[in-house]
Amino acid sequence: MFRNILVFAVLLGTLSSCSNDFDVTAPFKDIPIVYALLSKSDTAHYIRIEKAFLDPKTNAYQLAKVADSLYYPNAEVSLIDIATGEEFKLVKVDGNLEGYPREDGVFATSPNYLYKIKANAINLKAGAVYKLLIKPNFSDLVEATATTTILKSFTISSPAANASLKLDNYFKNIRVEWDDDKNAYLYNVSATYYYQETEPGGVVFQDKQKVQIIVKDLPRNPSALPDYDFPIGDLYKFLGGALVVDPTIRRKFQSISIRVVAGGKEFNDIRLINVANSGLTGAQALPTYSNIKNGLGIFSSRSTAQVDNITFHPVSLDSLRNGIYTKQLGFE
Repeated sequence: MFRNILVFAVLLGTLSSCSNDFDVTAPFKDIPIVYALLSKSDTAHYIRIEKAFLDPKTNAYQLAKVADSLYYPNAEVSLIDIATGEEFKLVKVDGNLEGYPREDGVFATSPNYLYKIKANAINLKAGAVYKLLIKPNFSDLVEATATTTILKSFTISSPAANASLKLDNYFKNIRVEWDDDKNAYLYNVSATYYYQETEPGGVVFQDKQKVQIIVKDLPRNPSALPDYDFPIGDLYKFLGGALVVDPTIRRKFQSISIRVVAGGKEFNDIRLINVANSGLTGAQALPTYSNIKNGLGIFSSRSTAQVDNITFHPVSLDSLRNGIYTKQLGFE
């Protein structure tokens, strides 16, 4: 018998999880779908919990537009400090009213239920293990659980905020350095370029920005402090390819922000699964990753550091105006 499979989840671009316990030919059964990333730097923590289930009668796309099909009406959600046993209850809120509207697409956008706890009500401890406990409160559903270790807050030591970068040699590197955390397993590094530009033929400058992914899923090296060497030439190549070439557009460079995001063990587990199943002899479809017992999805921790207002030294501005990759972009 044909069954439509409906999965409700919001996942990161690289996320995929390791439980294959749910048989797609099994009888009708609700399955909790979880998306939860805890960070010490957040002022409030939000967890998305929705449903995945098999329905032999109703089209999945029709169900996706019905809010009642997305959510458990009376679920209880808690975070438990494993070391102390202290339990913290989350409250059900509408993400649309919290400043986190759901994008238009397959799923119903209103209401947009999330489970919330304010940071000062739980005070997450770096290095501590927390358990997620979900009680769907349906007689035929068991509790869903998962654990993760909280990453510490960290800082970027180089480049420094308000630094003036002298980037006149395409073959040298910008070194990004940051604090170590033994509970971090991988890092993403990105740069945001802030500039102003006019409309074609215009005279009024407007604020603009472009984001460059410098490195993604960089594994932590336990024997060395974390860093990454970013070729200067790649910076200019990126700008040369990201901005429209139009002789009637004028531009002014403003500053750079460098951002480093650390991910917990669960992110590394996802990466290893993807690597193991790629290549000529890899599986045709990657296995589904999940660290949720009696559910699907991800419960993990992340931490973010950023330095702002990094400026260009005058020689860097000259390279931006006259360099081989950017001389046609109209920077003043």
